[in-house]
Amino acid sequence: MGSWQAGWPSLVTGAASGIGAATARLLAAHGAVNYCADLAAPEAYDVGSSGSATSRTVQNRLDAREEADWETAVATMVELHGSEDGAFAAMEAHGGDRFAEPEQIAQGVLFLVSDVSSHVTGIDLPIDDGYTLQVGTQGKEESVNARTKRLLYLTPRILGILFAIFLSLFALDVFGEGYGFWETIVALLMHLVPTLIVIIVLVIAWRRAWVGAVLFCGLAVSYVGMTWGRFPFVAYLAISGPLILMGVLFLLNWRYRDDLRTR
Repeated sequence: MGSWQAGWPSLVTGAASGIGAATARLLAAHGAVNYCADLAAPEAYDVGSSGSATSRTVQNRLDAREEADWETAVATMVELHGSEDGAFAAMEAHGGDRFAEPEQIAQGVLFLVSDVSSHVTGIDLPIDDGYTLQVGTQGKEESVNARTKRLLYLTPRILGILFAIFLSLFALDVFGEGYGFWETIVALLMHLVPTLIVIIVLVIAWRRAWVGAVLFCGLAVSYVGMTWGRFPFVAYLAISGPLILMGVLFLLNWRYRDDLRTR
């Protein structure tokens, strides 16, 4: 059980009703000298009687946004108790009983100002039936889902751009063939045809994912069919592999298109 010195000081804001009032009543019942403050006029307070011979309650108006009001509150505490030392329970919420009654919240405050919690520091103590944990977990899940959606959307598009750049590098071979100027231009354009095809398919896939999926997979199969046996197996992996991968990713884009629109 916790223990308190007779006449120990407490400052309770938001004390006119709800959690603040319940806290003030509970602290007073355990011998506190309460300084109760609220935006409401003192006569509106519902702190009741403490039932303790050592307790005392002082009611005043306080706007927690005003520094001067806090200075007055501290000065009153010094007048009541002789110093600023003591336990201060600052309750800004009114009502707030969505998950707990005000009296249940007040019990948590009483625990924190008692000697039972002398080794408790630097923590939040939510008394909300697990609401904080639920919201925190839900927020993390939504964050992970948003990152996954963005990754699924961007990956095939970035891969398509990089693959087009990769194919265009093969066209540079024409500059070592000893062609004349116009022959070099024609050969360069011919070598860039595969790159142009990939770019056209990528543009289509950007807006019509399922069409892009079919076209990319078709390009992969066509390349293998037209060149089979002419190149080592690693060449087919280097060309057809990325095309198949892009086809699968764009197919997933189409499959989860409704989710990706809300990314």
